[in-house]
Amino acid sequence: MDRNAVSPSVLTAGDVSIHIRQLFDRFGIHAEGNWDEDKLRILEESSFLFFGMTPENYKKWFWTENLVVRLEDMSKGGLTSKNLVLLNPANLTSWTVVHELAHAWDASQGWKLSTWMARATGSQFNYPLFHRMFPKSKSFWYAVGNPPPPCGVDANFNKLEDFAESVAAYLFPEEAKKRAEERGWSYERFGCQNFHETFRGKWIDQLVHQK
Repeated sequence: MDRNAVSPSVLTAGDVSIHIRQLFDRFGIHAEGNWDEDKLRILEESSFLFFGMTPENYKKWFWTENLVVRLEDMSKGGLTSKNLVLLNPANLTSWTVVHELAHAWDASQGWKLSTWMARATGSQFNYPLFHRMFPKSKSFWYAVGNPPPPCGVDANFNKLEDFAESVAAYLFPEEAKKRAEERGWSYERFGCQNFHETFRGKWIDQLVHQK
């Protein structure tokens, strides 16, 4: 396709079909919704990064055969369940796409990946009932073992978010470092210069390279 002949914000039905077919052929992703060129490029480039994490490239990602990625207006940046990723078209970023793909990967495995990482890091809610009662109290937030967390902690942080943020941080270490510093979790405090040197970074690296 000649990109120079296409408006940066509007694609013809044929152009959209080409991009969507390529996403399916390469990654098994069923893209749904009103995609423009910029958003399709973000999805494509993010997918290349995500599915290219392993030496085997895309062969181990068999779980994407029924994966639907749909643009949908909502308050959150993204929302994922098994076989379905919803992305907010407003301010869509590669970080968000990778984050939600990580959730989809975790969901396809029965959420075992995030559970394994929580056990490996020694992370948990020490007072889950109090956290539900007082979600704004930092005393009851998710207790991060083997810090630093990929991008800091907030009231919504849990093992699922820890895993998805760690995958995103693995692929975008500079952005992760910036976000961590902004939340008061500088990697340098824990003797690390970047995410790949952290416990989580090494754990994700082992996970994506295991046979």
